[in-house]
Amino acid sequence: RGARVSLALITRLGDPLRALSGSSGLYAGAACGRRRRGERAASTAYPVRRGRERAMTGDYTTTIGVIHPGDMGSAVGGAARAAGARVIWCSEGRSHATAARAEADGLEDVHWLNGLVNQSSILFSICPPHAAEEVAREVAGLGYGGIYVDANAIAPETARRVAAIVEATGATFVDGGIVGGPPRQPGTTRLY
Repeated sequence: RGARVSLALITRLGDPLRALSGSSGLYAGAACGRRRRGERAASTAYPVRRGRERAMTGDYTTTIGVIHPGDMGSAVGGAARAAGARVIWCSEGRSHATAARAEADGLEDVHWLNGLVNQSSILFSICPPHAAEEVAREVAGLGYGGIYVDANAIAPETARRVAAIVEATGATFVDGGIVGGPPRQPGTTRLY
């Protein structure tokens, strides 16, 4: 688990995460920069665990859920949307400022966390570090079985606890990280 699983999973997810790079402003470092010279990119067809196995193909639109789209989360969601993904969030219990930010970045409001969990192939947890475990518990409580990317600045021990929480319901945990500010301009932010 941990970094070894994260790198392998991010490499396997190269195409959806690579979609976050380029003109969208966010560079998926592990997904784009870890191949050997002459090595071909990963295939666009690979399974995603979402209650049942489902093959993703080039014409499949990835649905990414962003939990708590603050300034960083909303910008990451906007970058993913600009790259062609469907990006959703839930407005339940969120402020008007958050709603305005998410709307400005083109995120689709599904209103409730249950809707976010049920519709997302990939969930990004981008929240204040103190809330990472609570957010993971809420998502796990709804039985999420997709890919859970914890992109919070949390300690390794906290990441292990978050992994145990989400993996208990069958989700795949990715210990991610964001380096840089909100990706409003290309090449300014790295997603690992």
